Amino acid sequence: MEPGRRSRLHPEREVLAARPPLPGRRRVPRHPQADALLSSLRTGQSQLSFDVPGNNLATVASSPELTLSEYATGAGALYLGVNTTVAPLDDRTVRQALAWAIDRERILKQVLGGYGLASATPWPKSSPAFTEAARTHYRHDPAKARELLKSAGHTRLDLPLLHLALPGDTAIAEAIQYDLKQIGVQVTLQPTDPATAQKKLISQSMPGLWTMGHGFAQVQPSTLAVSAYPFNEAKNTSKFRSAAYTKVVREAWTTPETGARANALRQQITDTLLDEAFIIDLAIRGSVQVAGKKLHGVALNKFSYLDLDNAYLAG
Repeated sequence: MEPGRRSRLHPEREVLAARPPLPGRRRVPRHPQADALLSSLRTGQSQLSFDVPGNNLATVASSPELTLSEYATGAGALYLGVNTTVAPLDDRTVRQALAWAIDRERILKQVLGGYGLASATPWPKSSPAFTEAARTHYRHDPAKARELLKSAGHTRLDLPLLHLALPGDTAIAEAIQYDLKQIGVQVTLQPTDPATAQKKLISQSMPGLWTMGHGFAQVQPSTLAVSAYPFNEAKNTSKFRSAAYTKVVREAWTTPETGARANALRQQITDTLLDEAFIIDLAIRGSVQVAGKKLHGVALNKFSYLDLDNAYLAG
């Protein structure tokens, strides 16, 4: 679907026969600009959106004609990626220093409007891999970050940072740039169109640092490490390889989802991600539903697929 275009939904008569009335045909407008989206929701032209930017949600919360709901599955995560073949980022201590330098709570508040979860790991609260200890493993501690850099033989670094040339992504990149500057790491921003950035992600041709978002963490945890390019144990964007990481991921992939062994394997994957810091998670995006007060019965499943089976307009 192209931005600015509309789709139409045609409900099946048989499915809706026993439910409250839903119009036989509904248009789905596309609003690429946040202001246009908000206006459409507030005037009733649109009844549902999951795409309102975080810094606009305060406006939604104060609008009596709209309701706001948040799902525990999250809507993917923000992260700082590290190319482990670029010196001195091949040094795990340097990567850990970067992880300690980022103020995740500030990113959550200023960029995501406070909706979501500041987190050093990729797991939303709905994941069986989630633990509070892992989420807060890396806190904002510039002094510790500088100490780690110094122990690795560095007091100043100059690094590139690729980011998507979109307003929200630029704000995240600028926040990272500011935090790293406080520990002596000078960052040059490289705004990049999404299509080019995705090609670089897949082809393992990212610069020293990049920031994007990832999914898959809301499903079976081992899925992340075999399906998401940033985390793939066999071929990831950071070019990180570890026999131990591969072993634990493959065992987790073939082990039943429940039980003590499954929990232990999930913890080993989490510990590896935190210790090696080739992907530095920053925050879980809030999965926030904005709906008109006339709309009822809408839901999302854990794959973030929209469920309209029980949806209806009333009031």
